[in-house]
Amino acid sequence: MFSWCYFGAGWFSGVMGLLVGHPMDTIKIRAQTMPDKGLAQIVTNTFKLEGMRGFYKGFLAPMLTTGITNAIFFGVHGNTLRFLRDHTGSQRSSAMWYLDEFLSGSFAGAVNTVVNAPVEAIKTRMQANAAVDSQKFKMGKECSTTWSTAKFIKSKEGLPGFFRGGLALLWRDMPSYGVYTALYDFLLTTFKATFPSHQLACGFPYLASGLAGGFAGIISWAVVMPFDVVKSTLQSDNLSNPKYKGIVDCFRQNYRQYGLPFFMRGFLITALRAFPVNYVIFVTYEEVKSYCLDYSKCDT
Repeated sequence: MFSWCYFGAGWFSGVMGLLVGHPMDTIKIRAQTMPDKGLAQIVTNTFKLEGMRGFYKGFLAPMLTTGITNAIFFGVHGNTLRFLRDHTGSQRSSAMWYLDEFLSGSFAGAVNTVVNAPVEAIKTRMQANAAVDSQKFKMGKECSTTWSTAKFIKSKEGLPGFFRGGLALLWRDMPSYGVYTALYDFLLTTFKATFPSHQLACGFPYLASGLAGGFAGIISWAVVMPFDVVKSTLQSDNLSNPKYKGIVDCFRQNYRQYGLPFFMRGFLITALRAFPVNYVIFVTYEEVKSYCLDYSKCDT
């Protein structure tokens, strides 16, 4: 049976996760698009030249849409999962059970890409627009605000510009969300089975959700990090004189210049971000979903 509870829970959890994780996401983007600088130098320069506001560059676009994108993801995932399990009859903890999770997560990730690609294009370009000194920025004033960045992309490439790097985003989100949701379900079940019922009654489900989400986040990011690096590189490319012709060309050029380590840039900060962000997202999601579903039953 279809339920709006999955969409509502996804909306609230997305907003909360963004508030916690955006500063570290900015550091990750800059690590990926500034391969000649180390993590400590990026953090120091950002704070010195841009202050705390620098870490929240590109915040508005995802803030306005994160509720929608997360609502779409969790809504599509939850209802697809219901559909698959109604038809496969999979039993909890069986291989088919986790396959249903993986397929539902992958499908939801693919659907979400359509909405998320333009947001990522604007956000990434703004985050990569780091200050060179107190007066100048890497990409100039054209990418200083959400609106000016959107106009700049539109003027250079039209609507297709908002989907630059979209294929890399699709290849990132399809497998990563599949792995993410399947692992989360498996780890949550494992953690709950590890502790006595009286500890669960004292609030352990919060910790279980956070740990499961954190570990699932780290592992799923590790699987697709090369595609995330390529996505960020393509989306921050010079639109007037593009350096890359596409995904394959981006892979080839950066492999020749930097080697394989280039494709894992930003993973450390992503791993550090995984626990607080995923803890907030999944605890919020589980609580709101549970309350909503219980309320729906009482209402009927």
